[in-house]
Amino acid sequence: MDFDFGVLPVLVPVVLGAIFLVGGARQVRRNRRLVRHGGRAHGIVVAQDSRWSSSNDGSGGSYQHAPMIEFVAEDGRTHRAKSEISKTHTSFIPGRRVLVHYDRADPSKIFLPGHDGGPAVIFALIGAVVLAVGLAALWAFWRGVTADDLMDNGVLFGAAFLCVGGSVLAIGVAGILATLRIKTGPRSHGVVIGETTSTGPQGMTRHHAVVRWTAPTGEVLEAPSGRGRLIRRIPVGTGITVRQHPHDPYRILLAGDGPELAGFAFLLFGGLFSAVGGIMTWAVLHF
Repeated sequence: MDFDFGVLPVLVPVVLGAIFLVGGARQVRRNRRLVRHGGRAHGIVVAQDSRWSSSNDGSGGSYQHAPMIEFVAEDGRTHRAKSEISKTHTSFIPGRRVLVHYDRADPSKIFLPGHDGGPAVIFALIGAVVLAVGLAALWAFWRGVTADDLMDNGVLFGAAFLCVGGSVLAIGVAGILATLRIKTGPRSHGVVIGETTSTGPQGMTRHHAVVRWTAPTGEVLEAPSGRGRLIRRIPVGTGITVRQHPHDPYRILLAGDGPELAGFAFLLFGGLFSAVGGIMTWAVLHF
């Protein structure tokens, strides 16, 4: 029986979707294993491993940052470990206290809630969507629809726009909701006691005010603001309003700090791509 090479374009999304889904699912499983069976400690972000990532055409790029955490394990030893996840924007800046889940057998393997979990879930969801599109195209191929027909009528293009747009849209929504979660959290009045710095996506230095405040529980806390400033740095001694995350009191924003512009950009372009993909797919199915 001769192999029909016309099926190869249809198999591409099936294979890619399966790779994305399995890879994301394995990372999610690894994170859950560390949370359930690994060690747990509170650590300090002591540095950021910042590396330049160039665009595919070499015309630009941005810095990707992976936080370096120092923590004391159950055996009393101090360890330093780097997150496996690098991001262009992160609130895990030097000086912030964070919760760490680590592998007791190899403390260099860590999981940081609020930083490491999202990418694995998004990776798995993208894989699931791409795999579903690929399987639908494969089913249509078995029913006599050729790969050329699928390309000509725009089904695969519409699906591609939906996948890309949905992924970008999800990232934008997640970023904005994360900020709003903090902005609607407990409110306190604090005072700026110092400053720490981080590196922005284009290599510019961001200045983060370190604030001391009394939480609603009566505990006195200190933490750097998650939103850095390029200009108009806040002087030491300035009184300021602090909003803290309901479940992570060291994750804070200051009065006037709103969602990042990047979040709205992802929301806009993701929504646009999703709308175009949806319209293309609807038009193919109804005309």
